[in-house]
Amino acid sequence: MLRWFRALLPREERFFDLFARHAQTCVQGALALQEMLRGGEETPVYCQRVNQFENDADNITREVLTAVRRTFITPFDRGDIKNLITAMDAVRKEIPDVLCLIYGESFDLEYSKRCVKTVEDLKLEGNVRFMGRTNEPEKAYNIGDVVAMSSITEAFPFAAIEAMACGKPVVATDVGGTREAVEGCGILVRSRNSTELGRAIVTLLKDEPLRTRLGEAALKKARDNFELSTSTDLYQRLYEELLAPGAVLTSRPDPELVVAR
Repeated sequence: MLRWFRALLPREERFFDLFARHAQTCVQGALALQEMLRGGEETPVYCQRVNQFENDADNITREVLTAVRRTFITPFDRGDIKNLITAMDAVRKEIPDVLCLIYGESFDLEYSKRCVKTVEDLKLEGNVRFMGRTNEPEKAYNIGDVVAMSSITEAFPFAAIEAMACGKPVVATDVGGTREAVEGCGILVRSRNSTELGRAIVTLLKDEPLRTRLGEAALKKARDNFELSTSTDLYQRLYEELLAPGAVLTSRPDPELVVAR
């Protein structure tokens, strides 16, 4: 099965080599963490090694993501932007002065051109703007009243968590781990369904009390479940359980409380 899967991967990328390097680095980091938890004079040294292995693992992950983006081109980072643009045509009919700001960069020039053409064909030039990449996402989130995500696929939606941390209600497609993050503080719609997406956006833009209530719930959920301190404390407890001599993991954490850095 592994050989079959490997045969499907593009020849020009070294995915398995990168995966092997990442696994080896994680093992080395775990061993260093084990020594650090034992205490003693060498604790600062092992602490520094844990930090270094963590940085090394992050760098390898970036290599993998870059390779994936080169090989498996996805528009605007997995987002179905054409679907969002089509949804905005319906939103404009209900709210003529609505403004949709689309942030992010595309790795597919042809798809980008089709998105621009869709805006032109629907005469949405006054309602949809392409903002490009931003290094200050918190400012982008806080410009809007609602944050919309039209993903086709998703692992865990960190963009949604960022928006929630800014107190913004989220409209998102129900794919991957999005439900886990957004449920209770936003509206979930089916993927590639511009009618549902547009209707949900209109609902939030027209109902200020609902928008406020969901925004407050979003902020609370982000603080309670996804803050760095919560995640690091949980990981430390798990490591201590797993690294203890003869330890057996007797309890599993709530999956909502596990996030990667």
